[in-house]
Amino acid sequence: MEIQDLATISIEGCASILLLVFAYKIYRAKIDTAAESKCCKWLDFKVTTHNSGHNDDGQQPSLMASV
Repeated sequence: MEIQDLATISIEGCASILLLVFAYKIYRAKIDTAAESKCCKWLDFKVTTHNSGHNDDGQQPSLMASV
């Protein structure tokens, strides 16, 4: 195994760990979003989402929609 091969494997390993850290941070993120659509006079669509992040108590994130 040459030094260039070892360097390539090291860089690929670091990139993989970085992607895992980003994925974990997104999983633990607390996100609130609200969207509203009025594409027609008769259709008024509102969506509210809430993700409280990773909970150790087993609660699932909630999604509420109303038309």
